[in-house]
Amino acid sequence: MGIHVDRSAHITAFRLLFSLIGFLLFFTATGQRYFQIEKHHTRIKLKYTTGDDVTFRLRQSDQWITSTLGEIDYDNNILFFTNLTVPLDSINAIKSHRPLVSPGLGKTLWRSGIAGLGTSLLYTLAFQPANAREFLLFFGGVSATGLGLQQLSKIRRIYPIGKKYNLRLTDLNVYIPQIVPASGS
Repeated sequence: MGIHVDRSAHITAFRLLFSLIGFLLFFTATGQRYFQIEKHHTRIKLKYTTGDDVTFRLRQSDQWITSTLGEIDYDNNILFFTNLTVPLDSINAIKSHRPLVSPGLGKTLWRSGIAGLGTSLLYTLAFQPANAREFLLFFGGVSATGLGLQQLSKIRRIYPIGKKYNLRLTDLNVYIPQIVPASGS
């Protein structure tokens, strides 16, 4: 015996669900502040917001500092990290946490190259075709390329601030201006 629920109850439940989602989205989409790196005359950007780990180097030292971004003071151009306050002008370089090449790409190429190389080697030993050398060279090249890309995925890009890259704070919060009542005439 099944429970029969009429169509109006389903519609009411969906309206309640969508109202709840809209209510939550209204209060969570209030805007945000970003700390971003921009390349001159291009659209390349690297954005950080509060809670992100940032690896940077100050102008006074050669030591890399990794810290979590706590707060962004847009008005004074100051970044507040955990246990560290840094003016925006004192940052000399930023090291990206994103690799140059996806690690999965190198691993996939390496594995498929090894599989093809093994298959070609067994086929060559069993049947001795005329084009065996080309297949072995091709799959050996695929394997070597995969290993090379895996090593490239360990390198992180460094953005030197100055001629090529700029640092900028962006405030996307919406501020509603207060209406000041006009004084009497």
